[in-house]
Amino acid sequence: MILEIMTITAFPVLLVFVISTYLGATTTPMTGQYPVNIVKVRVLNETGAEQVTFERGQVFYVEVTIKYTAPTAPAYYYYYYYYYGYYYYGYYGYVPAPAQLSTLTIIRIMDPNNYVFALGASPKILTRGETYSFALGWRIPMDATVGDYTIKVMVWDTWIIYGGGNPLALPMQVVIHVVE
Repeated sequence: MILEIMTITAFPVLLVFVISTYLGATTTPMTGQYPVNIVKVRVLNETGAEQVTFERGQVFYVEVTIKYTAPTAPAYYYYYYYYYGYYYYGYYGYVPAPAQLSTLTIIRIMDPNNYVFALGASPKILTRGETYSFALGWRIPMDATVGDYTIKVMVWDTWIIYGGGNPLALPMQVVIHVVE
């Protein structure tokens, strides 16, 4: 969230607050739509077949397909608030979605004890209408906890430490089962 505060010197009583809320680079707040759609998440075995139950020591892959579906309509919105006397006035507007969008697709896998088992990410710059697919793989350790592992796929603009962490898509979850 970017907060800019400025005072207009021609009107000392008028204090203008310009709040630009950057919602995941291109969230359309009126409809709750996100600019990127997670089209599918599949869990695959070593041969590329879909599978949800794995034994310790097996390798599995998480295949993700995303699409930049943002319309040419609003990308993010901003508000203007100003105070004059005892009243607050507000305006809002929209900015169109960019032709290209920088994305970071994150795959986080939690074990049955709710600890991070694995984390992977794939950055990609998408153009409007473009689809991107990739797969990341992991081997289940021989001493892994038996139970349900939750795979959560998220699409952000960039890592939080770089000022990002803004969601560009609704997250999607799948569960795999690790057995002995």
